[in-house]
Amino acid sequence: MTMASMRKRLSDYIETADDNKIKAIFTLVENDIDNAQGIDEYEPGNYSEEFKAELDKRYSDYLNGESLVSEEEANYRIANTIKSKRRK
Repeated sequence: MTMASMRKRLSDYIETADDNKIKAIFTLVENDIDNAQGIDEYEPGNYSEEFKAELDKRYSDYLNGESLVSEEEANYRIANTIKSKRRK
């Protein structure tokens, strides 16, 4: 199958796909679309609503005295996560 025919079939499918399939496809390619358009999702002003909500929750937890992870603990957890991924 040629790239042109794949693009045509995919385009035709997207036109008739249900909303859940469109969301799933978009989730798979969203970062590629943003990168192609020069959008950095972590640049202030480009934050998704979900990311903003998570930041707001964490800030609220901080203001309410919730337990936080120290820099040392965060670095320890990150190092252990990386080590465990490399072993697999």
